[in-house]
Amino acid sequence: MKYYAGIGSRETPRDVLDQMKALAFDIASKESFILRSGGARGADTAFQSGAEATKTDDVAEIFRWQDAVEDYPSRVMAQQVINLLNSENGESLPALSAMRPRVAGLLARNMMIMAGKNVSLNVAFVVAWTPNGEMTGGTRYALKFAEMFGIPVYNYGVMTDGEIRRCIREVHGVDVNAEA
Repeated sequence: MKYYAGIGSRETPRDVLDQMKALAFDIASKESFILRSGGARGADTAFQSGAEATKTDDVAEIFRWQDAVEDYPSRVMAQQVINLLNSENGESLPALSAMRPRVAGLLARNMMIMAGKNVSLNVAFVVAWTPNGEMTGGTRYALKFAEMFGIPVYNYGVMTDGEIRRCIREVHGVDVNAEA
């Protein structure tokens, strides 16, 4: 089975949330990719509700931060992403072990979204929204993971719904209809 990540800011604009929901519905209807997301309000729940609206089984894997607190491989990958952000972007993020359990769990959860439980299978692509397509907020950890592994990111912050759908159709072979 193939997976994609549907992620983004809790502050995603309403019109983009509607587009995300419609896109997730269209992808789930084709039964070609399973959504991975985090269940947070905003972008995550828009993707989840769109995929689940198909009433089809096995359309989504939703990871909560509590799922990731003890998942060692996800925590190791989260620390590697933190190290990269610190060295490449000049950030000064603390080590995962120094973070509050919920914060560490959220970062490890992002790795579970991107690579599955026990970091076993990467997503094929990411659909997200961040302001102006920037690596910001908690979403930046997942976007940095995608960059590390050459995973395509389609970001509503810099792309239209039609452009994203065209990329998914042409690059990943999912016949999602034109702009919703």
